[in-house]
Amino acid sequence: MSKIYMICYVLAIVSLENVSCRMKIPFRKRLVNLQSQNQGHELLTNYQNVQYYGNISIGTPPQNFTVLFDLSSANLWIPSKNCVKTNLACLTHHKYDSSLSKTYTPNGRNFTIFYGTGNITGYLSSDVVTIAGITISNQTFAEAVTEPGVVFVDSLYDGILGLGFQILAVDGAVPPFYNMINQQLIAQPIFSIYLSKNKTEDFGGEIMFGGTDETKYNGTIRYIPVSQPGYWQFLMDYGYVGNMTFEFCNNSCQAIADTGTSLIVGPQQDINLIYKVLGASGQGFVNCSTVDSLPAVHFVLNGYDFLLNSSQYIQLSDMNGNTYCSVGFQGTTQQLWILGDLFLGNYYSVFDMGNKQIGFALGGINKISSNSFIILLTLILSNLVWMKF
Repeated sequence: MSKIYMICYVLAIVSLENVSCRMKIPFRKRLVNLQSQNQGHELLTNYQNVQYYGNISIGTPPQNFTVLFDLSSANLWIPSKNCVKTNLACLTHHKYDSSLSKTYTPNGRNFTIFYGTGNITGYLSSDVVTIAGITISNQTFAEAVTEPGVVFVDSLYDGILGLGFQILAVDGAVPPFYNMINQQLIAQPIFSIYLSKNKTEDFGGEIMFGGTDETKYNGTIRYIPVSQPGYWQFLMDYGYVGNMTFEFCNNSCQAIADTGTSLIVGPQQDINLIYKVLGASGQGFVNCSTVDSLPAVHFVLNGYDFLLNSSQYIQLSDMNGNTYCSVGFQGTTQQLWILGDLFLGNYYSVFDMGNKQIGFALGGINKISSNSFIILLTLILSNLVWMKF
């Protein structure tokens, strides 16, 4: 074991707060497994703060896939080996082959799910599915035969795993998270999400199934009731810019949290006024020299004020050697607000299906809980026999 990892251990032992070392150690998986038999940690990859995806496996022996964990849908689908030859997205991604799995069960029902870019079609199948080390028996999922447009051709993930309420599930298929609950594979009907904003770091984030990870947030988790189960939908009291310079969502409005959306999306008339207050163009661009002086944007949820400062809502892009700054808000003709990755990347998010509520807390990896400390100490003692300096 190298000296730097031992230093990280010593720092963790001396102080349970503000541990700055990232412990990339060979027995990381053992740490996860020791935390609980009824919790699973799904590590995510972050692509440019706009796509967060993780690994799952299907079948026996396991076939590996990457999926986007989507809060606004409830089905699991993966490209099929039987996809049509004109399906370019299928050709560029991993495909499920039922003939290779000993635990495959045919279903045969046709499947269609609708997206803004077109429809994904295919058929349903069942097999064992492993997510975050949790193995679900007889999970029904869709084998995609056709995928629309170029969106999925260029995506870094193979398929989508929905984490919304079951009412959203096409063809009545039981979502994977529901099966985790039904098969008593997790301690609590909760999953929580941490999204890293560091584009260059290997660790892109984490979804924890069965509870919350105290090392990924600071302070208190503030809960908001789900107003309409389906999407993770809730009431936004109102929003404002700066010191009440401009208010939006007057008299309350509906909003959803969505990992399948990169930006914050709102009614076009509100977004236009936010652009105006921030001095942005009609396309949302601002002068990069003014970013530090721009006011915070606030979202008031269940009486709690959640803010994004300018460094959190301004996005940087390079084109032809020039740097451009744009506001991470996008207008739509719908009245529903969508708090996407831009918002979720700044707050640790808890999705409590049992109590139908969503919780937010300040995100950040800067402390180790007493429980994690005990686990860490156990690992140190158990590995002293082979440590090499």
